[in-house]
Amino acid sequence: MGARHRLFLCALPALLAAVVLAGTTTAQELGDTVTLTGGTFLMGIHGNTGDAPAHEVELFPFTMDAHEVTALDFARFLSEIGTIALDGNPLVDLGVSNIAVSGGSFSPKDGMDEYPAVGVTWYGAAAYAEWAGKKLPTEAQWEYAARGGMEGAAYPWGDEFDPLRSNLAGSFTGPTPVMSYIPNGYGLFDMAGNVMEWTRDRYGEEYYIRSPEKNPRGPIRGEERTVRGGAWDSIDPTTIAERIPLLPETALEDLGFRCVVEE
Repeated sequence: MGARHRLFLCALPALLAAVVLAGTTTAQELGDTVTLTGGTFLMGIHGNTGDAPAHEVELFPFTMDAHEVTALDFARFLSEIGTIALDGNPLVDLGVSNIAVSGGSFSPKDGMDEYPAVGVTWYGAAAYAEWAGKKLPTEAQWEYAARGGMEGAAYPWGDEFDPLRSNLAGSFTGPTPVMSYIPNGYGLFDMAGNVMEWTRDRYGEEYYIRSPEKNPRGPIRGEERTVRGGAWDSIDPTTIAERIPLLPETALEDLGFRCVVEE
């Protein structure tokens, strides 16, 4: 992916003007991370579901991967550590992943280098993040980033679902390479669709009722972790606020992740 560097928000207007559909821009051209200023935003939705209530959250600045971790990067991680399990916890299910192993070396399956790594468990995502000197995003960080400045909107571009703006809800027959669609207002790709994404937080259906206003980190206890973002095979178009609980050992062909660095 080339040298990693920060993409500051002040450069976004010119960058976004140059981005078009079909992946004509590469990660090397835009940089691999986006620095977000943080601040206060409205998280969740109004109602009585697990995605509610809507509530104000304040975040410190952080830097997020501009796109989902690729199969190439995750294969490099696996090759370096030389295992698909740590402390008895599975990192990846090679049966559903787009990564293969041969002679103890891991590599993306043919043509999968620039696709999001899938079949990765929460343990694998967290281990990769630590290896890379990063962390998985909290739910609050993920939702703030996904909104791209569109407070209260259902999708990163507005309230109406547009199948041409994301690989979401059956738009295609599988994941697409990262950065194949126009980014959101913060310069982040695939915050709606392509693959679902692990977050750091444990899942709590009623957590929003009592969550702290500043930098919430999720419940202290709970087996399940929270997944965000929807995927290419989601039955319905997944909105920004939707929360999905999964056990941390879950590995799916439509589930990946991205990382953050906290300031």
